Amino acid sequence: MAKVLEYIEYRNFLNVIEKAKEACKNSGHDIEDHFVDVTEMIDIAKGGKRQVADVRLSRYACYLIVQNGDPAKLVIANGLFQKPNFQWPMDFRAGAAATSSWARTAS
Repeated sequence: MAKVLEYIEYRNFLNVIEKAKEACKNSGHDIEDHFVDVTEMIDIAKGGKRQVADVRLSRYACYLIVQNGDPAKLVIANGLFQKPNFQWPMDFRAGAAATSSWARTAS
């Protein structure tokens, strides 16, 4: 999701995730239902593998990330005017999981 929202540096995207987690908590939802920290193995040179941290996101978490992202980015500014389309309760176990996938696609 970091790439889709045009975050060049993942550390800047992590700040947005933390803000979104706080908004999730403040809205009365369990953070663990919408943001799940995972470790994945990615392929590296010469057939090796390496662990990378990633985050699985519910649709609600994605919505909160857009709401807390940098409004100077056109993709986020456009997303701020979209009506959310999700049903409650919504969490990653309900089959609506997303992943940041930035680490897996970064070169």
